Amino acid sequence: MTREQGFLGDLILRPWTPEVRHGFQAVGLFVGKGANAIEVAVARAVRAPTRTALLDSWKARRAGRATPVLLVVLHPGGADLCGASGEEPPVYPKVNDGQVERLCREVLDLPDHHAARRFLAQALPSV
Repeated sequence: MTREQGFLGDLILRPWTPEVRHGFQAVGLFVGKGANAIEVAVARAVRAPTRTALLDSWKARRAGRATPVLLVVLHPGGADLCGASGEEPPVYPKVNDGQVERLCREVLDLPDHHAARRFLAQALPSV
């Protein structure tokens, strides 16, 4: 089993198509609880993505919706995160995979997108 297959491997995985121009390959999409539930979009890349690539892919997935999106890109150096809301969401490069998976599990288990946004606002800066 590859590390991408094991990432949130026991949760329900939905298909999605990331921005191909940046070389991302989809691992899957995970959806939280409640209306406008948070989406955790997971992709893999052969190298650490640029900030521009992360922002472009995040904006394409969010597509102007109210739904918060957390983009996770797994690569040989760790995982890069982008999101979850705002016009210019923060980017967190080279975070430990295990830490990212724990964060994703926690946010997906929260009761609604409001709780997910609050949690991420507190937790992401410390990663």
